[in-house]
Amino acid sequence: MWTVFNPTPQTDPNTTAATTLINSRPLLLTVPTVQQIAATTPDLAGPNLAVRLGIDTAEQNLIPFGYGYGSEGQLKTNLNPISQLRGNIPSKFATPLGAAMPGFQNRTATTSGGKGHSGTVNYLNNIAANIIDFVSPENAPTDFMPNGNQNPPSARGIGAYPFVTSVYDLNNWVYTVPVGTTYQVVIETTTYVQLWNPHNYPPDGLSGVLTVHYQNTDQVKVFANPTNQTLSSPPDATVIFTANPNPHDRTNPVIVSPLNETGNLNQPFNYQIKAANGYQDPRGRIKPNEYRVVVLPGPAPACTPDGKHPYNYTASGLPPGLSVHGGGGKAGLIDGTPTTDPDPTVTYPHTYDVSISAKSSCGTANAILHITIYQ
Repeated sequence: MWTVFNPTPQTDPNTTAATTLINSRPLLLTVPTVQQIAATTPDLAGPNLAVRLGIDTAEQNLIPFGYGYGSEGQLKTNLNPISQLRGNIPSKFATPLGAAMPGFQNRTATTSGGKGHSGTVNYLNNIAANIIDFVSPENAPTDFMPNGNQNPPSARGIGAYPFVTSVYDLNNWVYTVPVGTTYQVVIETTTYVQLWNPHNYPPDGLSGVLTVHYQNTDQVKVFANPTNQTLSSPPDATVIFTANPNPHDRTNPVIVSPLNETGNLNQPFNYQIKAANGYQDPRGRIKPNEYRVVVLPGPAPACTPDGKHPYNYTASGLPPGLSVHGGGGKAGLIDGTPTTDPDPTVTYPHTYDVSISAKSSCGTANAILHITIYQ
């Protein structure tokens, strides 16, 4: 930081304003301490602070006063239990955000060159999605309103999912085939996709299924033809990251949803069992801060489940009050409201080891799901 004030020294001289800022930072916590520093009459600090704390400890349960927030003084939106956040519409959070910060969505207004609140990405909904993923970081990004037409959803979080940091095409001119008085060229393209896991949870790495859809736009100039020839895109690659990979098994399905979940007594609970068929990366889970390269075209699954009835799900050993949807529109969903266990020896929090399965025409995937219920 000292280089902002004096870029010449090679080490911190401890004489710049940076030192003053750092040394004073512990004092800049609350209105009373800021008032002590400012020591102005009348008070010029309090009315301009976003948070007006009356004491130096304990977080208030109300939206803080300051800057004319539309919902100041009202109760904060409760994010617990985590299981309630899945499947909920983003308005549960976008609405209080919009009330607390009126006009906030207009910072991307079309008149300012942005896409606006009703553009491809809904600004407030995107913040709501990231709030959900911050509270529940072990899950894949929260998508709201994906339309299934290869278009982006209206909002997306940054849950425990790898980021694509680089894509590289290796184009190899394999050979030339004479056809009459002309020639045809065979070009082999290998695409390398670099993934990065920026998340530190879970500590043993990310597991799940990743489908890579890559649209190749490389072109070859043909001098005898005024039209450039676009190279073909590789087929979609489905790569599975799991703790115990078997790269030679591309037939049987694998459970790819997180195997740890939490809930609260007498609060709605939702958990979605997910299974997939694909290529199991032999390196297993993607560790925190690890870079991993996926090569396209990837090994295709040796078996694809029946599209009409892809999976049938079971779950045994569920906490009281919960049940699983074996098929239908909610296939694989474990939901309900946890109730007190009739077993008098059960104390809370209590973890249930639930046996889950996903059966398809390709085989059956089995796993143990750990559900911890809090009182």
